[in-house]
Amino acid sequence: MKKLILIISFCTGNLAVFPQSPPKSVCTEAVTGTTEYDMQTNKSCQNRLYRYSDGTIGATWMLSQNSSFADRGTGYNYYNGTTWGPQPTSRIENVKTGWPSYAPYNGGGEVVVSHKGGTAALTILKRSTRGSGAWSQGDIPSPSGSPGMTWPRMVTNGPNHNNIHVIALTTPVANGGVTYLG
Repeated sequence: MKKLILIISFCTGNLAVFPQSPPKSVCTEAVTGTTEYDMQTNKSCQNRLYRYSDGTIGATWMLSQNSSFADRGTGYNYYNGTTWGPQPTSRIENVKTGWPSYAPYNGGGEVVVSHKGGTAALTILKRSTRGSGAWSQGDIPSPSGSPGMTWPRMVTNGPNHNNIHVIALTTPVANGGVTYLG
């Protein structure tokens, strides 16, 4: 199996378009990580990276370093305004997850929401300082009577990005769930 190489391109400086001249790139590419897992979106993209106003960037993807995917989870890397961190070799969660969604959180922190699949709750990771420190991990419980939740999409807003908004699917019958609320 081939490894997927995740490349982030970001632009520095101002972009100008001159119709008479050939295009010129002011973008820089960087390899932020690799993965064996090749179904990154499941037909709908999550928010996987965020460029902050100070030029720093938080980036996530579905990480797995082996073809059995037992180590699947969120790959994370951080651009401090000058360089990217080392490429990660393990997930940031302590359980197998998938389809992470990333956003700024609580003024200077960050948050990731992903799913464990099947009949499980969603996983949420938060930390108060983006780019460094330990992640605090917990669950977002499923609605009462639902079998579990999958494929979350998450954003934050509010004065300090304190409000977390999550849209997720209750586990479909085809994935071990039950019909929920009709």
